[in-house]
Amino acid sequence: MGLRQATALIVGNIIGVGIFSLPGSLSAYGPITLLSMVLVTVGALALALLFAGLSRRLPADGGPYAYSRVAFGNRVGFFNGWSYWIMAWSGNAAIVTGWVLYVEYLLTQGGAEPALPRWALIGIALLGLWLPAFINLNGVSKMASVQVVTTVLKFLALAVVSLVGVFFIDTANFRP
Repeated sequence: MGLRQATALIVGNIIGVGIFSLPGSLSAYGPITLLSMVLVTVGALALALLFAGLSRRLPADGGPYAYSRVAFGNRVGFFNGWSYWIMAWSGNAAIVTGWVLYVEYLLTQGGAEPALPRWALIGIALLGLWLPAFINLNGVSKMASVQVVTTVLKFLALAVVSLVGVFFIDTANFRP
């Protein structure tokens, strides 16, 4: 995997589904949502700098598991690694939930048509879970190429929504 693919992998994971689903679900809380997005960005940058520094000091395989094991012992390293995997599993649930909501919204023309049947939603969820797995089973280089394409598409979607959204800003919405 080259630098471009590795960068797309990291950036694509950081962008994730949250950037597309959180604004809608947090909008009911008003302008404090903007502050929370800034704080989350600062936290993500702090974590990135932390892991960059740790990888220079301890160039070992294992990421958070290896760092916590060296600093605090095997037991803490194990619990850190296990917690990371649980977070990855629950993160996949959040990703597939966002995927299903967006695909359903797209297929039902924004809720204008009746909701999709349960079997269709299950199929959409399974497609969202298994399609990346099958691509990954064909080799990391294939998944890396897909990651580059999806990251570019995410950036394009964010750029279009941001540029068009600027013309629809209403300061009356910035109230507590």
